[in-house]
Amino acid sequence: MNAGPQAPTGSGTTPVAAAPEPAWSSDFQALQYNRPFVRDDGAARSLHFTLGELQSRMLTAQPWHLTLDYTRTMMGFLLFNPAPRQIGMIGLGGGSLAKFCYRQLPASQMTVLEINPHVIAFRREFQVPDD
Repeated sequence: MNAGPQAPTGSGTTPVAAAPEPAWSSDFQALQYNRPFVRDDGAARSLHFTLGELQSRMLTAQPWHLTLDYTRTMMGFLLFNPAPRQIGMIGLGGGSLAKFCYRQLPASQMTVLEINPHVIAFRREFQVPDD
């Protein structure tokens, strides 16, 4: 079994893995998706598409915590609706928003759409809750 290429590493980081090749039907084989990679420094795990593009960051001791400013800003809607019945998200990334909502808003029904199979393949690495 080929695990695929290892992700680039920087000083003080250890790659976790590259996303495995998805098994798609021939209808989808023509689609091309960017392959993300994971960096892990022991305290945090991050999802990247390039070394300069941080998609998501998770503290391994607190996986539900929103560590990035932009993810905290995206939850600003709670100022206007602190208990939404439904939440829709386009893009899973490392699951930061999904994990936060799952923990903090358990009564809310969530629907998350992600088209990139390589991102979905890292679901367990980022402790994203089951469907």
